[in-house]
Amino acid sequence: MNKPPLTALATAPADLLERIAREQLGLETLIARRSDSLDFHDLAVWSIEKALQAAYAAGRHAAAGDAV
Repeated sequence: MNKPPLTALATAPADLLERIAREQLGLETLIARRSDSLDFHDLAVWSIEKALQAAYAAGRHAAAGDAV
């Protein structure tokens, strides 16, 4: 049985989280850039809630074997 490489397994969730952060929170990246103005953001709680709901839904879809 062919298994995907570990890097592919690790990259998929990270890519999904990046997409959620970009789409729901308006963040350019989740990579630390070592600059307060780039790494710290003021976010409304409803934006954070929406992002968490998107991540939860993605996890449910993944557990069910659905494409995200």
